[in-house]
Amino acid sequence: ATPQHRNAVEYRLDPYRLQYHQGGLYLIALDHAKEDVRTFAVERIRSAAVSRSRFAPPPAATLDELQSTAFQLIHGEPQLVRIRFSPEQAPYIIERQWHPSQKLETLSDGSVILSLTVASLWEVKRWLIGWGADAELLSPTELRADLEDTVKDILSLYGRKDNSRDHKA
Repeated sequence: ATPQHRNAVEYRLDPYRLQYHQGGLYLIALDHAKEDVRTFAVERIRSAAVSRSRFAPPPAATLDELQSTAFQLIHGEPQLVRIRFSPEQAPYIIERQWHPSQKLETLSDGSVILSLTVASLWEVKRWLIGWGADAELLSPTELRADLEDTVKDILSLYGRKDNSRDHKA
C-alpha cells in the first residue's frame, strides 16, 4: 500500500538492489507490468513470495548509471535544473557536491547558480522549499510554476489573516 493506493497492489518484480536513503530502505527492481526499473519503499511491502522464475540482473554499472540520474532517490529521464542561491547561502552551496552533474557559476553579487541534470523534479521541489527565499528556481519553467503554486498554498496556510504585524498565536 502507498499513499496513492489505500489497498495493497500486487507486483511481479526482479529485485536488483537495496538502497538506504534518509532513514528508509528502498528496493530497486524491475516491475514486469510497467517494464521499467522502479523504486519501492521496503516498509510499504506487506508480503513477498519467491517464485521459481530466474532472471539475470543487469550489470552493477548499468544500475549505477540509472541511479546517477536521481537527485536523491528517484531515477528517470534527466533534465536541466538551474537554481540561483543568495550570496548568504552561496558558500554552503559551493562547499558541497549536491549531484555528480552539478555545475556552479558565481555571479558578481556573490550569488551562485547551481545547475543540475536530474530526473525527479518532485525531489528538487521538496529540497528547494527548505532553502526558502534564498533559492530562486530559474528553470525548468514547469517546475517553477509548480513551485509558485506550492508557495501560494504555504502562504494560505501560514499567512496572516490580517495585515497586522502584531499577530499572536
